[in-house]
Amino acid sequence: MVELGAHSSEVVGAIYHVHQLLNGVAQRYAQDLASYENTEMLLRTGRERGREWRAFSEVVR
Repeated sequence: MVELGAHSSEVVGAIYHVHQLLNGVAQRYAQDLASYENTEMLLRTGRERGREWRAFSEVVR
């Protein structure tokens, strides 16, 4: 069993805050960077520029 110390509410609050921040980063990544449009543009560029670019775009995707 885990014993909670005098500062446990502060620790829990800090962990919750970090959790909220990470959720925000994950949401922004999914909406902005990994959007369908951006992924499609990356893959299209890879197809147009040759084998090395294609391999790179697949890894990034």
